[in-house]
Amino acid sequence: MREAEIDATVAALGSLHLAQKELFDTVDQLRSLGVGKIVDLPQIVVCGDQSSGKSSVLEAISRVRFPVKTDICTRFATELILRTHPTTVIDVSIEWQDDRGTGKGASSKPREEKLGGPDDNRDIPQIIEEARKRMGVDGARKTVSTDVLRIRVSAPDVPNLTLVDLPGFYHGSGGGQNYDDRLVVDELARRYLSRNNTIILAVVGARASINQQKVLDEARAVDPKRERTLGVITQLDKLDAGTETERYWELATGSNEKTRLKYAWHLVRNRSEQEASSSNDERDVTEAAFLSSGRWAAIPEEDKGIKALRSKLSSMLSVHIAKSLPGVVEDMKRCAAERTAQLSRLGKPRSDVRELKEYLVNIADDFGRLAREAVQGSYMDGFFFDVPSSAAAAAANGGSKEDGSNDSLEQRVRKLRALIRDLNRVFVSVMYTKGQGRLIKWEDGEAMEAGETPTIPDYLVTMEQEYQVPEPGTVTETDLKLEMDRFAARNQGCEFPGEPNYRATLQFFQGLSGPWRQIAETHIRVAVDVAQSFVKELLEHVFGADEETRDRVLTEYVEPYFVAKRETLHQKLNDLLPRQSGYAIAHEHEFERRSKDRQTRRINAQIADMVEQEAKKGWTPDVSPQIKKTVLSGGNIAHTQSYADHLRTRRGEGKSLAAAERMIDNLVVYYEISRRNFTENIVILAIENELVSEIPRILNAGRFAGMPDDAVLDLAAESEQVQLTRARLLDEVEKLNKGIALCEAHSRRKRSGEC
Repeated sequence: MREAEIDATVAALGSLHLAQKELFDTVDQLRSLGVGKIVDLPQIVVCGDQSSGKSSVLEAISRVRFPVKTDICTRFATELILRTHPTTVIDVSIEWQDDRGTGKGASSKPREEKLGGPDDNRDIPQIIEEARKRMGVDGARKTVSTDVLRIRVSAPDVPNLTLVDLPGFYHGSGGGQNYDDRLVVDELARRYLSRNNTIILAVVGARASINQQKVLDEARAVDPKRERTLGVITQLDKLDAGTETERYWELATGSNEKTRLKYAWHLVRNRSEQEASSSNDERDVTEAAFLSSGRWAAIPEEDKGIKALRSKLSSMLSVHIAKSLPGVVEDMKRCAAERTAQLSRLGKPRSDVRELKEYLVNIADDFGRLAREAVQGSYMDGFFFDVPSSAAAAAANGGSKEDGSNDSLEQRVRKLRALIRDLNRVFVSVMYTKGQGRLIKWEDGEAMEAGETPTIPDYLVTMEQEYQVPEPGTVTETDLKLEMDRFAARNQGCEFPGEPNYRATLQFFQGLSGPWRQIAETHIRVAVDVAQSFVKELLEHVFGADEETRDRVLTEYVEPYFVAKRETLHQKLNDLLPRQSGYAIAHEHEFERRSKDRQTRRINAQIADMVEQEAKKGWTPDVSPQIKKTVLSGGNIAHTQSYADHLRTRRGEGKSLAAAERMIDNLVVYYEISRRNFTENIVILAIENELVSEIPRILNAGRFAGMPDDAVLDLAAESEQVQLTRARLLDEVEKLNKGIALCEAHSRRKRSGEC
């Protein structure tokens, strides 16, 4: 190769190296800012069972010696940052996971404390030992910490690479480890490994049986398709010939489909205890000799040895970050927008009464505006499309079908007008199907049936289950006539003989309309529950993170309001229910028309039946052609009734049953008209006028503006929790915006060819 070509190749490799370093540094800066606590950053996480040789693998990759005490395993997450650099520099720090010592509780802002320094002559194991003590990991009271140890190594012989090493899994208690610490390790591992942007570096020590490797189960649980796991096998020099050797051979070669990985398995030989004092170069030579002998010589060079592993990990992480970074930027923008919206809902900091009143007035205005839109069915605001908090659990347990058949009231509560309309439809349907105390089985079938019964679509059937109303009983028309005839006889008044007893009709109406109260009470209860849930959801929306003021408004205003509203609606129901006594009459013109129609249809059906029966006996009714024509045309009801009476007399039947029939006709017509009026009154006068239309006025801006100062302070003064929440949100938005700026700067440099 000519000298010019060599120079060009070196320059290209140098540019590639700088680009890779720039890419890794960008993600590390995001992690240092604390962005990794908010969004999922691309990373490689190292995990394995205790004593699997995990720490030795990291030591070989980084060429940094870790503590060698056999009784001290990794007890905390360690972030290992490797960067190629002409000179060797090592920095060690602790990232505390809480604001210990500040008295303000947990915060998303990491507190990093540097250990050692330029004049510190201690080696790395001594500094790590200090970190362990600072974290309180003493092996007795506490054996595992959730704090993070950060080790940054810049050196000529390390790759550009960042790894996160987790505490090793262990299977039981003892040896200074207890069950609670085991749970901490498992939870910490799942928190890291379950992130979709995490590549899992699973280290398996061949000194233990494959069946005992907990790391395989944990990796499989979070990566069932094995698409983001790279396996490393250590301690192969400890294997004896036999079944376990064959199983590790299957693992290494991927011949077992159940343990085959997308990124394959990589073989490494760590230092033995006798080789602890050997140099890094000596360690690498010994490893190369072992992996080039015996059956391991057949494994491809790129899948064995620490040098190949360094290169593989660096390349994998580079590709992974480059692929993931655009999505990370979008996640940061989304999270920043969400937190900005939360800050907006919190409002400005409130330090005096004037600011507090302004805050409450704005809340009342927002509440009233959105409540009016909900009542009017104008669902333009984002509030109407968010999943209600009260329905989150139900949605997680199966959600709802596209046709809405699984929608619960909680899932639909924000679109109030739509839900109230459907509740009213269900109420009307139940009134028509179960509101009649007894269903009458008519002698002439469909001829005397009432009008069409309203039906509801399938997706509303679950709402109907709220009405625990028994199915109505039945009574034949014949039995009802006899029953009413006997009742009328026992309660005769001053009416003329053979005429209907209207008081008896009203008495039977009370029994027929008996279920109305229960049905209406259920409808009112459900409607009020829905309205109260809507108000709660809306308050959660307009108050945002200010939960304390929201809860005080709920306790002092909303809950008393709905207690009073339930009582008002109970009284309204009593006013709208048919009276138990006294004179009652429906719309006279409609009643007269419908009653006449029923009587005509009944008498015509009876005449046709009696004529047919008598004709079979050879009897011809003695009636003038004019009356017969009138009867057949359904005209003059007096002529029709006269003809029916003539036939009854001929057949030896009395007039009392005819009076009972007219009582039934009047009863049915009166019931149908009253049912229609009652359902309309409940829907309009109770639900609409007394409940739904009043919701936008629950919070009154004028009332807040005129509230005494001490009452304002009691109601809306900012709590310490709100102040902490605002500080956290501001801090997270600042970090996210810095992270977005970092990534955009990296993108600009990449486009301009600077990296």
